[in-house]
Amino acid sequence: MSISKQVNENTYDRRLDIQNLRRIMSYGRPASSEMEKFWVNEFLFTPEMQAAGMYKDGFHYPRQAGEGEGNLIIKVGDGGKTLFSSHTDTVHRTGVIQNVIIDPTQEKLKFTTDSGQCLGGDDGTGVWLMLELIKAGVPGLYIFHRAEEVGGQGSSYIANQTPELVEGYERAIAFDRKDDWSVITHQAGTRTCSDDFAEELVKKLGMNHRTDTTGSFTDTANYDTLIPECTNLSVGYHNAHSARENQEIDYLLNFRDALINVDWESLVTKRDPSVPEYSTYGYYGYGDKLVKPQKKVREAMNWGDYEDQQFEKNRAKEFEEKEKTSNKIESPKESIIVIEEEDKFIDVLAFLEKPSNSMTDEEFNLSEMLENGVISYDELEAMLSYDDTVYEGNYQVSEELNILEENPKGLDDFLDDYPIKGSKKNKKDFADYEDDDFDWELWFKSQ
Repeated sequence: MSISKQVNENTYDRRLDIQNLRRIMSYGRPASSEMEKFWVNEFLFTPEMQAAGMYKDGFHYPRQAGEGEGNLIIKVGDGGKTLFSSHTDTVHRTGVIQNVIIDPTQEKLKFTTDSGQCLGGDDGTGVWLMLELIKAGVPGLYIFHRAEEVGGQGSSYIANQTPELVEGYERAIAFDRKDDWSVITHQAGTRTCSDDFAEELVKKLGMNHRTDTTGSFTDTANYDTLIPECTNLSVGYHNAHSARENQEIDYLLNFRDALINVDWESLVTKRDPSVPEYSTYGYYGYGDKLVKPQKKVREAMNWGDYEDQQFEKNRAKEFEEKEKTSNKIESPKESIIVIEEEDKFIDVLAFLEKPSNSMTDEEFNLSEMLENGVISYDELEAMLSYDDTVYEGNYQVSEELNILEENPKGLDDFLDDYPIKGSKKNKKDFADYEDDDFDWELWFKSQ
């Protein structure tokens, strides 16, 4: 049976997509770590990207010496009123190069890792999606934010220090939401986009998404007083921030295609960013637990006993629904990794009692998030106690794991030779597919 050239090309493109995704997720990049700095400057802020117009702004990690590691910004096309958002940091405890695995026996193809840390779909997937939209020539302002996982510091810098960068944009689209169905309308209890906008976007995507009021936080929340429609879209990862994190592959590839086909500039704009609006429903924290809106939100809406009662009813209803769902699911197969449970109680918030100058960088960042209202005590406790890994107040980075190989295998071919829209694509001979080399420098060669 002969295989058509089109089938060969589709198979080839799919394999390249999967390889590029794996290479992005192979690097654990804690905020301000040497690994994040290395990865960004080696594979994102390249001479080719700079020639295409990418630049760094003045953001600087507060406790990091040396040259500032700013947000990475690039504008594609003219006249677009859409801002696209992702972030370069992950919640890995250490900077690592990790295995990214696909189990072909599963009904849905997914990425996982055996590193004992998270996969990094949050937000390696968002970074990949933005690169794909840039390649396709989708007009807009693309911001690869820094320090999202430690309080949205990169986007906060833009909102407070250089707001003129985003003023005039009508919509801010983040690719940083779990699951495969959400178009977020509220973040941490505050409305950030209108229902009209979200519902129209659902229709344009055509993938059975739904509007969702339970968003927690991503960088677009920091632009909600500057940009009318600020949302966050599900990119297909699950169990974020845990060793069980996984990323759906087929959903993501179809989602990428749908995003490219959306006419972003035709979307309705309805929300008035100067008029705050809140929800009493709550939002999902890192431990997938429904938590109350942030304290500042509760104060702004005069939260009282009635709202407390309504919230508890919502939480009880959610818990009941999850119990029904979990009872229908078969028991999972025994994991290869066995985690021994201890009976002793571990106070995961004990580090908050330390003087700030005695905290590690990770502890300090978490305490800053708490103090600035980005995360609640309940949410922080849930995150640090979450299932797979028990944190004992010790966030020291392993020096051995944080050492970079001079020439790690696979770095030179991080991305393939995709062209920018409108340029000629340099196809390989089909017979040579298995031995292909992928060259990052050719990604934006035509620019």
